[in-house]
Amino acid sequence: MVRRVAHVVKVSCSYQMGHARVISGLPLAKASDDPSEEPFCVLGQAEKAATRILTELLSKYDRNLVPKMKGVDVDVELLIQRVSEISEIQSASTMHILFSQIWHDPGLSFEHEEGAHCLTNLSLSHRMVDNIWLPNVCIVNSKGF
Repeated sequence: MVRRVAHVVKVSCSYQMGHARVISGLPLAKASDDPSEEPFCVLGQAEKAATRILTELLSKYDRNLVPKMKGVDVDVELLIQRVSEISEIQSASTMHILFSQIWHDPGLSFEHEEGAHCLTNLSLSHRMVDNIWLPNVCIVNSKGF
């Protein structure tokens, strides 16, 4: 017996130094015994679906609205890649860091869109970052960011 699984997904967003990604997150599996119920993807369909879905999502999206009125939980990762300078006299250091944020934004949910079954995420160029809501980040005691 072949058991097929159709996925219902939870959307989340990540922002990493100028690049945004809408991620489907962990799939919530819905089992189906009938293989004909599971949609399939034709070669090239995912790219066309991604473009259409992104255009549709952003046409209805308002980046000025906080995703949840009660606040948004944001997971933050900070990775020090290189310490290039340390000044004991000024009590300062210069570092190259990788700063990453991940949060859930229901306004960018795309699992209900046609062709979404072919996508696990939508990768956005750095130019698209200005079109989505971003958490306000403040690093205390920093001289520049």
